[in-house]
Amino acid sequence: MQTELSSSLFVDNPKERWENSRHWLGTKLSETGFVSDICGPNAEHEWMPSRDGKPLGRGSLNAWLVTVGPNGGGQPKNPHQERLRALPRLVIGRPHPYFVEGRSPGYWENMLGESGLVTLFFRNLGIDHEAALGLTFLCNLFPIPGRPPLKSELVHGGPAVLNFLKVSHAKCILALTRDTFEILQEEIPRQFEGARNVRGDV
Repeated sequence: MQTELSSSLFVDNPKERWENSRHWLGTKLSETGFVSDICGPNAEHEWMPSRDGKPLGRGSLNAWLVTVGPNGGGQPKNPHQERLRALPRLVIGRPHPYFVEGRSPGYWENMLGESGLVTLFFRNLGIDHEAALGLTFLCNLFPIPGRPPLKSELVHGGPAVLNFLKVSHAKCILALTRDTFEILQEEIPRQFEGARNVRGDV
């Protein structure tokens, strides 16, 4: 690691975590917030959850909320989305550009829009839309988009996702499907002492 990350980036309180992230980013004189720009080109490879050499998500390195789905959607719908997807995947102190500019009607807007799931989740904690996006990491258990993967194919992505929870010091994980919930429900208590599962409709 070429840059030591301050412990203030991983405090338990989400509002303080965001404020500290913004302040830390300001001291690094980075306009992008990309971890690879701040911490060196190897940082993203070191910290990004991956499977078979393929990255499993994008968003904040010190995410307070991590959402976990089965796999990604299809190909980018236009050149702008394609360019945004090609950007480095980890940020600190800013929302990932794809979360802000790459959303399209449907799944992404329902997740990350002004009235999306992530925004409403953080709104209950007194956190605005920008901060909500900047405190979130979206990932999947299976790296290949397209067809719905079998549950047996999802299991192997669990270790990488659980390791990222330790890296990010995330305080909440949201499973987006029943299969991902069941996989995480089995694995998280084994990896995290005192972890608590809250079951709801998925």
